[in-house]
Amino acid sequence: MAPRIPKAVKAPGVQYDFWAGVEYLRDYGGLTAAEFKKITLLDCGISNTRRGRACHKNGKYYKFYVPYWAYLKEDIFLGLEVWPIRSNPNTDRLSSLFVYYLAHEISHVLNSPKAKSHGRRFYEIFTRVCPVELQHYELTYKTKTASKYIKELV
Repeated sequence: MAPRIPKAVKAPGVQYDFWAGVEYLRDYGGLTAAEFKKITLLDCGISNTRRGRACHKNGKYYKFYVPYWAYLKEDIFLGLEVWPIRSNPNTDRLSSLFVYYLAHEISHVLNSPKAKSHGRRFYEIFTRVCPVELQHYELTYKTKTASKYIKELV
């Protein structure tokens, strides 16, 4: 069954790979067991949209998604190398960019909806959840803000 997100990708194995990415962040990033459990209760997955999004209402996040293009991306992204994650057979189809993007959206979900979207608290969570070797992708997205916080916290 496809997740309840806009334009959910229905290609075989894609949503399974989404969860393999979340498990990778739990096993190799800094995602805690309690945070992992919280994420499993949300509507989330891979969406055929231009960008990812974490959605909230009434002070709580209820869904988030990562774009399909990030899942498909190989070789180079904005001048940065994209490589396959080869930690175990479940992650063979995951790219470094996709796992970074997943960590970015999860960091929004773990942050308070009332907090500044890309402020200090967000980056404290992001630098803990996202493996260090993938954090450089954030510098292409929020160049000024990310370089300020990532430099301070890593």
